[in-house]
Amino acid sequence: MKCEKWRALKIDFKAKRAISEIQEAEADVSEESEQKSESETSKTETRSAQVEEEEPPAASEDEDFFYDDNDAYEARRAARQERRNKSRRRKKRIRIAGGVIVAAAAAMHSGSSPANSVISTVFSPLQRASSFLAQKFSAFSINFKSSATLSKQVDELNKEIEDLQSQLVDYEQMKSQNALYKEFLELKESHKDYKFCEASVVGRDAANPLSAFVLNRGSNDGIAVNDPVIYGKYLVGVVTSVTLTQCTIKTILNPSVNTSAYEIRTRDLGFVTTTAAYAKDGLCTMPGLSSSTAVSPGGIVCTSGVGGIYPRDLIIGTVTKVEDSDTDISATAIIKPGADIASITDVFIITEFEGQGSSVTE
Repeated sequence: MKCEKWRALKIDFKAKRAISEIQEAEADVSEESEQKSESETSKTETRSAQVEEEEPPAASEDEDFFYDDNDAYEARRAARQERRNKSRRRKKRIRIAGGVIVAAAAAMHSGSSPANSVISTVFSPLQRASSFLAQKFSAFSINFKSSATLSKQVDELNKEIEDLQSQLVDYEQMKSQNALYKEFLELKESHKDYKFCEASVVGRDAANPLSAFVLNRGSNDGIAVNDPVIYGKYLVGVVTSVTLTQCTIKTILNPSVNTSAYEIRTRDLGFVTTTAAYAKDGLCTMPGLSSSTAVSPGGIVCTSGVGGIYPRDLIIGTVTKVEDSDTDISATAIIKPGADIASITDVFIITEFEGQGSSVTE
């Protein structure tokens, strides 16, 4: 016990001496800085006064002036070197004192004594800094793990979004097909003589996508030229060419297509076609009406069955306005098609109906 007490007192003494030397070194450094600052200020003022008061040396004294200036330079350099040496010695004493403190800290691993109190006081800032850094690194690790987890969750959510988008596309397609089949069933129940073939759009005219389609049905499916094409109960166009597996149709927005028609309220007969200008706006025309016609906006125009190409009573569209001709006394009805030709993806081709190929009158 006495040996341990003596050892503790010895370490306590060394620690106090080291702290004292550190404080003295800091005081010397502070005093030296102040002296250096005062010396520099004094030198600056002296030089300024000499510049103002002294005159330049005469030409005959140039050599002596040079040697005097050189001696002053050597003196200043020697003074700077001496200051450096003093600074090195102070730093060495500080390092030695620090080593003593570290050794004392290592020796006092247990128990409580004055030495322990001194060492605890000296190393308390270091302990706080170490604890702070440990907490920061721990937080960094947690954040790193959290970022990895969030990245995984983002990937999972993106995949889920892709699946939902795919399901939405499928839903919209099924919804469109259900609407098509519903109208198709209504038409089939009303016209038992119709025979149909379902088809999908696989291509469009690059120059005018509203004027012509390519469908995925051909002669192998019973398709022939002049078969009418419908969407639900609305007229879309007519087959104009056929291969074994595909066919091309021209829509009612193609200026070369003429469809016999009538307006259901007034019973006015005519034909439906279009022009390049109206087709660009997705509209058809029914020209040649009497200037006194009773056809008005909101009227529904249907196929008349004349010519044997289209069955009677397929809806072509709705009248939006009636215009008087600039060249004669006739009038023209402007019609908006009932089928949205720009968005059609599936259609039905009527391959057979009563009166097909023959002239049918009202």
